[in-house]
Amino acid sequence: PHETYAALAWDDRYRLGVVRPAYDAVLPSVFERAAPLLAYERIEYSRSHATVEAMRATAVPFGLSAEGDRGPMRWWVSAHSDDKGGFDVFSAALSHEGAGWSLAAAVEAVREHDGPERVDSKIGGRVDIAPQVGAGVTWLMPDGNDRDDALALDLLWRATDRLDLSAFGEVTREGRDDAWGL
Repeated sequence: PHETYAALAWDDRYRLGVVRPAYDAVLPSVFERAAPLLAYERIEYSRSHATVEAMRATAVPFGLSAEGDRGPMRWWVSAHSDDKGGFDVFSAALSHEGAGWSLAAAVEAVREHDGPERVDSKIGGRVDIAPQVGAGVTWLMPDGNDRDDALALDLLWRATDRLDLSAFGEVTREGRDDAWGL
């Protein structure tokens, strides 16, 4: 997938223009690293409504964003509006990095100019279960993108400095749109 952002930045923390949604700052698709085309095909599950509309319907959502950190905790907030796509999006995300583990969550309110308000959200974490082995789980609730809830799972083994072996997948609540990869 290709994303392009153009914004005026101040202190590398505040941005105004076509900015990256806060929702996209954490918990990317389990497919992005090994199967980017599949990640693009399933973009509605893990990405902001603003990103989906930009990639699917050529919307150009204008907005503002801010980000910061306090020790091991990072935060992001953003607001976007697009007249062509007829929507407004407000999103926030948090992440916390620990020794051998991480937790993250994101939520966004989606307001269609001629429709209902909806919410996208996701929460997940990763843990090192051995020196070269890590596992992650994320609960995806993409109501704002009109998709069923899904559980994303991934397991990664760093076999060598140049070889990673991984298994990953997304299981949807209704089982209609499951996807897996090795």
